[in-house]
Amino acid sequence: MQGDVFTDEEATSKLVQLDSHKSYFPVNTRAEVSYTARPDKLVSCVIAASVHQNGHVSVVEGGYGTKKVRIRYSTETNKPDVFFVLVQAAKRESVHVEGDLARSTRLGIAYEPMRNWTLAEIKDALRNVTSSQFPPS
Repeated sequence: MQGDVFTDEEATSKLVQLDSHKSYFPVNTRAEVSYTARPDKLVSCVIAASVHQNGHVSVVEGGYGTKKVRIRYSTETNKPDVFFVLVQAAKRESVHVEGDLARSTRLGIAYEPMRNWTLAEIKDALRNVTSSQFPPS
């Protein structure tokens, strides 16, 4: 799915059936976040980060393909930081992949063969990204 982008409307539609949980937490020493997927869904994506790189982030329980995930932040420098967490959960379903075509019970998606992005494509994708999207330290 290299390069795919879904709008919020598409991601919450009946077609994709994706639940998303995104949070920023100011931290000084240690913090934990837990997320439990709804009964008909499994965790399909976990992204966690120490935004200002003053700490260490790790998954301590669960993760991809499970019902629950627990993520921990621990400081390394004793400086304030921001703990970023994005967890997504989706319905579990069988997918059949044949070449560049992926089919599920709900949809079929054809993908271009995987390739490296050009510098122009990277600049275009990052055009609207600014450092102000992250909270200050």
